[in-house]
Amino acid sequence: MPFHWICDNPKKIGKHIYDQEMKSFQYPERLKKPQSIISVANTEQQIVIKTYLHERNMQSMEDYFFFC
Repeated sequence: MPFHWICDNPKKIGKHIYDQEMKSFQYPERLKKPQSIISVANTEQQIVIKTYLHERNMQSMEDYFFFC
């Protein structure tokens, strides 16, 4: 299944992992109805991510899923 690999680390953006280019975490804003699987174990960063997604009217278990 096609997917986009995104991150917030500027040193990784543009690099390739498993033949997939790492894209900026803002990339999904360009997509129509994106769904994200998020694998961030750090609780504080999960809050930051959830805040970011809620500000964009994205809903948990519909638009994004935490997997950690």
